[in-house]
Amino acid sequence: MAQIRSIPLEGRIATANGIRFLRAEWWGDLSRFVVIRYSERGGAEKSLRMDIDKRVFLDHVADPARDKVVQKQALPIWEIVAKERNAPELRTSLAR
Repeated sequence: MAQIRSIPLEGRIATANGIRFLRAEWWGDLSRFVVIRYSERGGAEKSLRMDIDKRVFLDHVADPARDKVVQKQALPIWEIVAKERNAPELRTSLAR
């Protein structure tokens, strides 16, 4: 069974319009999809699916103003995930 792997995003992606990005998660090293966990104004944790190949979120948040902020963060989040997802230290520390 595949183990969930993650990269922390909190403090690495600017909080804007009350949206705080928490972490990126995925289940298989070859998966092109990543789940991005976030919270709005300290509320319950929510998630967005990201297509790593296309560098876009597949989901939207209900509020158009907040969605615009979220969509602008897709590329910075992708850059972090692309850089760190296959880092040797991440693979070994999470494989235990």
